[in-house]
Amino acid sequence: MQEIVLNGKPTRVGKLLDGFNLKATPQSSNVSVFGVNAEKGELFVRFRNGSQYLYNPVDPETLHQALHAESIGKFISREIVKKFSSTKIAENLFTEIDDKKVF
Repeated sequence: MQEIVLNGKPTRVGKLLDGFNLKATPQSSNVSVFGVNAEKGELFVRFRNGSQYLYNPVDPETLHQALHAESIGKFISREIVKKFSSTKIAENLFTEIDDKKVF
């Protein structure tokens, strides 16, 4: 299971995102996390309001551009939304790790 730092805290990532290259985006005002799965041609976006979408199929060049976009929020708005098919993900895919728990 993948882990990332989200809002300054270690966070476990749900299995649905296995195989994704995920990036937390603290500098973005609209996107908190996004990631690409180049093998499957998928783009995942979690917006700051908590809504999450999986876009597919997304061509390799667009996925590459997303990973290198200067502003991921503007890129998604301009190049992804309304251009690619999406599925809204209701499942919570991120769980903060409580490092104080004893196992």
